Amino acid sequence: MRILARLALAVSALALPASGPAAQVSPSAAAPQPAAPSAHQHGAPARGTVAPGDTVRGTVTVAGRTLDVHGIIEGDAIALGGDVVVHHGARVQGDATAIGGRVVLRGGTVRGATRQIGLLTDDRSRPVRQATTWEAIKVVLGWLAILAAIGIGVLLFAEGSLTSVTETLERHLARSFWYGLLAQLALLPSLLILVTALALTVVGLLLVPFAVVAYAIVVAGLLTLGFLAVARFTGSAFRRGAGRTTRGQHLSALLRGLALYLSVFFVAAALTSQPLAAAIVGSVAIGISWVAATVGLGAAIGSRVDARRKGPRHKTPPMDPMVWQTPTPITGVAAARRPKKAEVG
Repeated sequence: MRILARLALAVSALALPASGPAAQVSPSAAAPQPAAPSAHQHGAPARGTVAPGDTVRGTVTVAGRTLDVHGIIEGDAIALGGDVVVHHGARVQGDATAIGGRVVLRGGTVRGATRQIGLLTDDRSRPVRQATTWEAIKVVLGWLAILAAIGIGVLLFAEGSLTSVTETLERHLARSFWYGLLAQLALLPSLLILVTALALTVVGLLLVPFAVVAYAIVVAGLLTLGFLAVARFTGSAFRRGAGRTTRGQHLSALLRGLALYLSVFFVAAALTSQPLAAAIVGSVAIGISWVAATVGLGAAIGSRVDARRKGPRHKTPPMDPMVWQTPTPITGVAAARRPKKAEVG
């Protein structure tokens, strides 16, 4: 019976004429009390919206659309067949109920209870809370700080590996992209082959969890190293002058590259209040980051391939025939006696 009652309520709400007013005030709001001089009294918010600075006394109900609250509702907010969206700075003194929709908090507050009632099920879960602009910016700043800290650590303890990957980028940029793309396609099959090979024996079966964790760590390490190399490679393009670079210049180039790639995410975070624009810019940022990570992964793999092809860089020099004549602390250097020429009588 409850399900049928909800269906009837939803159908009757959606069947209301669309040409009528977007918001209807409950009987408790039909005869409002005298408002305070600073409050604005509205019998029915236009287009299902409580404008900023407006105050509505009583219960506000809309049907077949979203109730956007920018001001203050001194009562309950109810949406039939739509959402109740409480924007930044808005306040609902009573309860917020969405029948066939959701209660979305975009920086606003609801003093009472929040209810999300489906047509067939009663979902009384917590309201959907969307991040504010400042919260989204803080997330991007956090990622920038984490990547910068990892980059500093790599420069201090593994600068040779980072330089090798960067040099591979400079020589084979296109090849690095295709290497990275093929590596991404082979990630899952390689893991399956590794797990299958270990599962053939009892000892190997016990090592499967450790192998999976080690595999994930290696892949994450290669991706991080490659992305840092791409950031340093990109940041180096803005370096003025040529000549010998120092570790400080490498760090500066790395930070410039990271800031450049994350700047698109900053723009997406700044547009959080406009979901469509934020989604478009965020998709562009994700695409750019994917290309950078793919190229970096391919360069990391290519640098290892080049190192194996070339073999050891420094071969052992031939032994000096006089190397045995080493100085000693007492007798000094033993001089070699040259063979005397035979005297002719």
